[in-house]
Amino acid sequence: MDIKTLLPDSSKLVGINAAKAVLKHPELMHAFFELAVANTNIYSRRASYVIETCYSMNPSSTAHLTKDILHHLPSVKIEGVKRSFLKMMSFLDFSKDEEAQAILLNLCFDTLNNPAEAIAVRMYSSKTLFNISKYIPEIKQELISSIEFMMPEASPGLKSVG
Repeated sequence: MDIKTLLPDSSKLVGINAAKAVLKHPELMHAFFELAVANTNIYSRRASYVIETCYSMNPSSTAHLTKDILHHLPSVKIEGVKRSFLKMMSFLDFSKDEEAQAILLNLCFDTLNNPAEAIAVRMYSSKTLFNISKYIPEIKQELISSIEFMMPEASPGLKSVG
């Protein structure tokens, strides 16, 4: 099955219906992940939204993808894919996974401190860093400094979560 046929447009309803299909047929999840990380703008965004929606509907349905997402996230070029994956990461507990912590610390600080990144991507980066700071308190001051540095030029949306 060509999974692109499940993604004819970017509407929320299409994403929800595709996620329901993936949850009903979990063997499709890997194909959606491969499409999401292929960096093909339209379909990668749609596929990552389906994975994010699967996570929202049933968090355990995407647990097996966490390591793969972490591995690919630094090379993701498409804003929508970054946003979807960082949103998922912002809800996960990495307190016992030092490798994941290292990847997320580097990626999220780089993203947070880059004014060219989309607001939602920076917001989910800050949320992920805040969660990590609960078990690595040494990063709190750097996180505070990063947030304070970006505040003068931040959008109202970013300021509200800062």
